[in-house]
Amino acid sequence: MADVRTTSDDEWVVGGHRWTVTERADESRCYDIAWVSGPDPSYGFTLASSTRTPIDDAVIRREIVHVLGGVDPETGHLSRVRDVSS
Repeated sequence: MADVRTTSDDEWVVGGHRWTVTERADESRCYDIAWVSGPDPSYGFTLASSTRTPIDDAVIRREIVHVLGGVDPETGHLSRVRDVSS
């Protein structure tokens, strides 16, 4: 399992990589997650709750680990094709 820990409220270290997790001020329960230490500054994703309930830290961590699982170890970039059936 990936090394998962937070370094502050908005900067996390997951799997040895730095991420920022920012809740949007204008959209409650919508989080922008940026891969700070990744090979491409545009890498990131957004999580949102349709029920407007907070998204648990464990869910955010699980989604980050899922993204890291799609990284090609040879290039360090996200793979073009991923099996999302699991």
